[in-house]
Amino acid sequence: MDSATDKAVDERNTSHDSYLEEKQLLQSKIDGMGDEVKQKSDEMAKYLAEKKKKHELMMKQGREDIAALQATLAALKTQATKNNTAISGRVDKLKSMRDDIEHLQEEADKALEDKEHLQAEVKETSEAVDKEKELLELQEKATSMRLQELEKSAEWFQDRLGLQLRKLPGNVLQFVFSCLDHQDPDRKFVFSVKVDDSGKYHISDCHPEVGGLDELVEKLNSTNNLRSFILTIRQKFKEIV
Repeated sequence: MDSATDKAVDERNTSHDSYLEEKQLLQSKIDGMGDEVKQKSDEMAKYLAEKKKKHELMMKQGREDIAALQATLAALKTQATKNNTAISGRVDKLKSMRDDIEHLQEEADKALEDKEHLQAEVKETSEAVDKEKELLELQEKATSMRLQELEKSAEWFQDRLGLQLRKLPGNVLQFVFSCLDHQDPDRKFVFSVKVDDSGKYHISDCHPEVGGLDELVEKLNSTNNLRSFILTIRQKFKEIV
């Protein structure tokens, strides 16, 4: 009985010792794990602190980058506004230049048209001058022929009828008859003849005056018969006597 009891006590003591050993071993392991956990915790805290610091640096850099981008964007917007204003001014200037060019083109076209009209007028005037010159030459020729005829007629009458011919200024020929008045043979009967540029006869300074002189001059210009006119005037002078 005692032996069994002792044995039981011994077993109980042995079991208690084993428990204590296991407890100590477990406590040792727990203590080791605590140290390891603490080490891991410290490492994690350090890691998280470094990550936090890096994150804060990244956030700061990000904010700085965003601020720089915002400043750049604002500058770009300002520059865009300036560019739009400059482009608008250039567009207005180009429109003005285009209007000026169109106006100059219109003036050039008008000047060209005026030049063509002027050239046409010059040509027309030149042709008119040439015709007028030709007409004047013909008139001068006709006048010269009339004067030559007057001189020939005067010579003929001078030889046969006692007529004197005097050249007066202005291409005027004066006819002087004498010996028409038997009572006064020296009495002078005078008239003047002038031929204008158109070849028309003009009679002036007729002394004494004779009737129907205008009709006689009109007939002279229509027939161009100067000799007949002179004879008629001489007859009119004789009738006055």
